[in-house]
Amino acid sequence: MMKQEMIISKMQFLRMQRALGWSGMLGLLCLVATLCVYLIAILPNQKAIAQHLVSIQHYPKTQPLKPGNVLDSVNNSDSSTTQVVPSVHDLPQNLSKLMRLIEQQQLVLIASEYKLDQRNSQDFIQYEIRLPLKGHYQDLRALMGRLTTELPYLGIKSLDLKRESITETTIEAQLTVVFYLQRVASGV
Repeated sequence: MMKQEMIISKMQFLRMQRALGWSGMLGLLCLVATLCVYLIAILPNQKAIAQHLVSIQHYPKTQPLKPGNVLDSVNNSDSSTTQVVPSVHDLPQNLSKLMRLIEQQQLVLIASEYKLDQRNSQDFIQYEIRLPLKGHYQDLRALMGRLTTELPYLGIKSLDLKRESITETTIEAQLTVVFYLQRVASGV
């Protein structure tokens, strides 16, 4: 009786194989494999996945750049530009504000490089600063948002991110910013 049932099940399998063909059998195998992955990997970790999605939703949102930014006003040197772009004499206060923002976001500033560029315009100079930072991605993202709102005459030139491994929670960032400053009449 047992052998007869086994023979019937083998015959049913062969009939199903002929009816489905190799492509149907492969599709059926993929369907079973997907179900196994869901039962083994996703279902037990469903709570952790939900917590991760909630934490992603709480990342601070950055403000989009508005057309007519500081760079447009730099190109059109009229009287409204003098109200937007600070003088070169205000650079120490602006640097302190930048450093204070970095500290408030709990990022570590390793060292910095400064470069003054006076070639581009007769009325304006660019003060480029390269800031190697270390900290969490969320803090860096929040800093970027605050820089665009609190220092509107500061341009973000580049941002390079590096993380040692996928499990590492801290990142190393190379942030390059440019202060756009109004040249004073004394010829700085």
